[in-house]
Amino acid sequence: MNWITRLYLVMGVVMLGLAARDEGRGVATVTGPTRMGFLNPNRATRAEDPKRFRELMTYEWVAASIYTLAGLVMLGICRRIDRLDPLDPEFRGTDALDDLDRTLDKEERQRRRPIK
Repeated sequence: MNWITRLYLVMGVVMLGLAARDEGRGVATVTGPTRMGFLNPNRATRAEDPKRFRELMTYEWVAASIYTLAGLVMLGICRRIDRLDPLDPEFRGTDALDDLDRTLDKEERQRRRPIK
């Protein structure tokens, strides 16, 4: 699961970099979600068609931000799961587990103590 998280983060950061490059150049290029999208990309320049350029740049920024945000959310979920997994060799536990262990030990000692 961690590799998927890192893949989303890397894709999001790369897409943010490409969007910044397109913004600086003034030429937006976006491929469609179809198989033929790579052969027929949508292109617009800031000088020729500013409205279309702004629409494509908005799409690029939003898509890159969604990938980055999804990667960060998945990273947070994975880290929380790793921290709370009792079968993980690096599991340190929580104070609640220590309190439970002390309470159970106390009850066990009271049960074994003879009644006076």
